[in-house]
Amino acid sequence: MLSNHLALNGTKTKLMLFTPSKVTPPDMDTFLITTQNNSPLEIVSETKLLGVLIDNQLKFNSHLQKNIKKTHQKLGMLYRQNAYLTSATKITLSTSFLIPCLLYGAPLLTNLQSLLKKTTYHLL
Repeated sequence: MLSNHLALNGTKTKLMLFTPSKVTPPDMDTFLITTQNNSPLEIVSETKLLGVLIDNQLKFNSHLQKNIKKTHQKLGMLYRQNAYLTSATKITLSTSFLIPCLLYGAPLLTNLQSLLKKTTYHLL
């Protein structure tokens, strides 16, 4: 990195080793990479990359769980206001609040269509 005159920011840079699920990962203590001030990089098994949580086996379960929790919270808020809203307002609010949560990282979701149908069904 020094040949390119680039320096790693040790507070923002993480070290993650990607391994298949059936392979035992090697000892992470053997991967000692330091920054310019000789502080070691933090070794993590899960990190956020462009708003998507990934783990060292490239599974997105934690990302999906976080989005499901966020969607449930917003759905609960809309459900509590159910008696005061018209159908058109419910649809507008669901597309404004719920759909963006579900669509961010959409390629990770396998059954996006069924999930959207279930979410819309609960509102109407």
